[in-house]
Amino acid sequence: MKVQQELAGFTQNLKTRLGVIEFDRRDLYSFTKGLYGFESLKEYIFAPLPGLPVDMNYMLLQSTEIFDLSFVVMKIDPSIHPSDFIGLKPFLDSLGLDLSDVLLGVIVTFCPDKMNEERVTFNRKAPLIFSLSSHDGWQIILD
Repeated sequence: MKVQQELAGFTQNLKTRLGVIEFDRRDLYSFTKGLYGFESLKEYIFAPLPGLPVDMNYMLLQSTEIFDLSFVVMKIDPSIHPSDFIGLKPFLDSLGLDLSDVLLGVIVTFCPDKMNEERVTFNRKAPLIFSLSSHDGWQIILD
């Protein structure tokens, strides 16, 4: 893809709606089926959130095709709540991947509740899977 070719191979800064991120080729992931609701967008940068320490569990998933489209993603460890991710193993097996080959995340949503207080939700039913070796990504729906 043209945008990926322009962005890959060197460190670059990108101004996003959440601040400036620095990224390089290792931060690019290709979602061949896109994300649910954004199926036509295939290329994303997966990088630390601007202004937060790099070792935080929260990351930014930034579209390279629409620069004001980004998602906050929380990295997850499926061993903490294994029953939530029971359908993950067959999907990984079908791709020849193991849990040690991937990074898992869930999209985080920040919205006010009925009392107009900030509420944070995590979409555990549609996790993101990032292949650390191929830099491919998937979003799947779990039962």
